[in-house]
Amino acid sequence: MLCLKSLCISLLVIQTLVESKWVSPDNSTDGLINSPYPDNEAYTFVLLGITGDLSQKKLMPTLFTLYKEGLLPKNFQIAGFAHSKSSVEAIRKLVDPYVVNTLKNEHEKQLYEQFWKIVTYNSGDSQADKDYAPVVDIINKFEVGKTKGHRLVYFALPPSLFAKTALAVKHTIYSKTGWTRLVIEKPFGRDSESSKELSDALAPIFTEKEIYRIDHYLGKEMVQNILALRFGNRQLEPTWNNEHIANVEVLFKEPFGTQGRGDYFEQYAIIRDVVQNHLLQVLALIAMERPESNDADKIRNEKLYVLQHMKDLAMEDIVLGQYVANPKGVGEAATSYTDDPKVPKNSTAATYSLVALHIDNDRWRGVPFFIRSGKATDESRVEVRVQYKPLAEDLFNGQAKRDM
Repeated sequence: MLCLKSLCISLLVIQTLVESKWVSPDNSTDGLINSPYPDNEAYTFVLLGITGDLSQKKLMPTLFTLYKEGLLPKNFQIAGFAHSKSSVEAIRKLVDPYVVNTLKNEHEKQLYEQFWKIVTYNSGDSQADKDYAPVVDIINKFEVGKTKGHRLVYFALPPSLFAKTALAVKHTIYSKTGWTRLVIEKPFGRDSESSKELSDALAPIFTEKEIYRIDHYLGKEMVQNILALRFGNRQLEPTWNNEHIANVEVLFKEPFGTQGRGDYFEQYAIIRDVVQNHLLQVLALIAMERPESNDADKIRNEKLYVLQHMKDLAMEDIVLGQYVANPKGVGEAATSYTDDPKVPKNSTAATYSLVALHIDNDRWRGVPFFIRSGKATDESRVEVRVQYKPLAEDLFNGQAKRDM
């Protein structure tokens, strides 16, 4: 079974196929399908950072699932690339723990063996044109005899490498016969200034149509259902305002710490890691006005309207914290954030935050929106809690719950 993040990545790959006018696949379950993708076209998934955590846990298992379900074209390959010296065999050993236990029968085991035959690996500097020579050679040989060669390049890389890597990709991997797409995942910079710098750096190299900025939280089924819940529900929508709702809370709790990613977390901390992207996206869907149509641009415009009417945060609206070791804990629970060898002992990076946001429009004026998030908490939970105002007279003596 795919996790929700993997589901989003699957949907992203399939969306790329659809938007690039690939025909929808049939119900084949024999790996790479024979039809209806054109036999005279080739497709390469270039995975930059294939040796990293994201690729091992999410991307490669997801690509295998697409392969297993027959959702990839016949002429398809995965060209892996990363900075470290490695091999396809070594990468497979890292991916195996996230796939092997999901294989249901001998047929799926055989498909998993076949899957690794379409994977190649080369190492080098993602920002250096010359280091892509082996990858270019693999792609060119794969496309011999084909009328078109399409290339999807996934940046499973630190954001500091995005701009120069994009330029190197344009110089070397950009297809001359088919389409080329870039996939970059948050964070898109560290702040407003660096985000703009990134967009400005990418703009002369690739068109907006060629760039996919992915926030995998938007692929979660329950997040996608928010719009249907709100705007397809005649009974609920009339009460979705400050006359009836007391407050809204977006809750995000993870029961584990940094797990060796302390160097990344030290740079971004909890606010930049999940609040200003994942959870703010969820809040915008909860608070937005009804869009004119179910169109991406129309939905974006309404989310932007909410953000533009959000009051600036004051210090009294924010609570920050950092997890410490539990003296009675076992394993990771017995370690603090600063026990991570990649974290300075005097670190003040927040691993917990409570933020109170206020939207100054007619619908929400006076209703606080809380975003509560933390690592190394007591449980795993992600939810949106809407609390309605109490009735003037309570028939049940305070026993009734007003949460959704």
